[in-house]
Amino acid sequence: RIAEGTAKSVARLDEKFSIAVPGVYVCAQCEAPLFSSKSKFQHSTPWPAFSQTVTPDCVKKTPEPFQPTALKLRCAKCDAPIG
Repeated sequence: RIAEGTAKSVARLDEKFSIAVPGVYVCAQCEAPLFSSKSKFQHSTPWPAFSQTVTPDCVKKTPEPFQPTALKLRCAKCDAPIG
């Protein structure tokens, strides 16, 4: 399951998400399918990184207010923050 966490969870996330487990990553709040493990890749942060979503409209992307090149991701079904 994927959901945005606190700073305390970052170390556990790094360990948890570095494991390559086949399947689909779902929203932690509503369990909507978001990302396939086939699109997962290594990234410089502890958060998981994916090259594409399961469907084009399952994730809402909005620019971060003070970082125009960064995107805020939310589940399109329940609006939960996912990164």
